[in-house]
Amino acid sequence: MTMWLVPSRTAGLEQSAGFDGLGLRGNASTPVSATAVSLPAAAMLGADGAGLDYALAWSCPPSRC
Repeated sequence: MTMWLVPSRTAGLEQSAGFDGLGLRGNASTPVSATAVSLPAAAMLGADGAGLDYALAWSCPPSRC
């Protein structure tokens, strides 16, 4: 998995209407879909294929897990 920084106005990126999550009133949730989105290599966050490692490190840092 690779992480990318995608500007919200990128062609092919669509954001649907938000919805209320069950009991999650302070957390805005909105479905996002991407169709034929093209990004420059500079939009990649970190190393190719390291996205899962980054996501896990961010969501559960060693000081908490």
